[in-house]
Amino acid sequence: PWAYYSRWVITVSSNIITVFFVGLAIHDLKGMKKIMNAFFLIIGITAIVGIMQYLGIEQAHLIRAYLFKGEIYAHQGRIIGLAREAIEYSYTLLMGFAMLLGFFLSRKDEITTKKVQLYIFSLTIGLTLLLNGTRSAIGGIVIMILFYAFFYKNILGVDTISLRKVTILSGVILLLVLMTLGFLLISGKEFVLSPQQILLADPSAMGRIPRIKLALNTFFHNPLGVGGIWNYKTVFLSHLGDIGHLVSVAQQSFSSHNHILSAFLYYGILGGVIFIIFMVKAFNCLIANFHKTTNIYLKSIFLGGSLWLVAYSVNISFHNAGPLGGDNLFWFLVGIFSASINISRQLKEDENSTC
Repeated sequence: PWAYYSRWVITVSSNIITVFFVGLAIHDLKGMKKIMNAFFLIIGITAIVGIMQYLGIEQAHLIRAYLFKGEIYAHQGRIIGLAREAIEYSYTLLMGFAMLLGFFLSRKDEITTKKVQLYIFSLTIGLTLLLNGTRSAIGGIVIMILFYAFFYKNILGVDTISLRKVTILSGVILLLVLMTLGFLLISGKEFVLSPQQILLADPSAMGRIPRIKLALNTFFHNPLGVGGIWNYKTVFLSHLGDIGHLVSVAQQSFSSHNHILSAFLYYGILGGVIFIIFMVKAFNCLIANFHKTTNIYLKSIFLGGSLWLVAYSVNISFHNAGPLGGDNLFWFLVGIFSASINISRQLKEDENSTC
């Protein structure tokens, strides 16, 4: 297992370097705006490419084929935009939607051109996410919006949420559903998810139960962790007798499909607890800096980041990819938050020196 621990240390170290590089590379608010504009532009382009793919436009597939020369896994025929595969695509769209929503909600209630643009852009990303059909990401968005509506009044303060904003959020969900239905009706396409999949009665959803049972069984026998996914495969072979007729299912797809559970399974109780503490601390840090900063742009980043962490935590609870492996964009955004905190402190120091 030490080889797997060493590989994990290298992976985490590279992620930390990413955070420091992004955090130190962005020195001021002007630079932050340039990076965020480029970030949203890239997500917007990949979203449009995904919609074109859903419509069956061949050029949209050729663009991606040019970027990825080799044969890349495409999950169940779903749209993948410019990503390597469908699940990775949903992670990117989820990130973009949550951050855009943060910018939208941090604005004042009056309608402005900028706010209308943010609303349209958010709806476009949301539509693409629905067409992508990754249920955990869609569920993460819904839970994120509900979390904001019911809990953010106490977290952020009375002045930061209003009945109008809650109504607008409800309108976002309803409009996304209507847009998706209208899009499918006009294009003559079928929705990527069948009624069985929507009701979580398909083999993929039902197959999560034995995977989780297998992971828990292995964790209880190895509370200090097994060291990595391939070492996990070796270790759980000694516990297959405990899951009886589920052996064949486990052998076909043995990963837990739950990043949080995998943190405990691979790196033990200590690693899992540290991971959860990190996620909670990150959320609290974003909320604290939302209160501290007076700059509306930075407030938007902190609010969008906190919303994203809520939706992201739901999403990774149903997939293997996450901060500890397979999701490098997570650490890029952490770098953005780090730079935003530094810029916020600089602005506060400038105000104090001016006074």
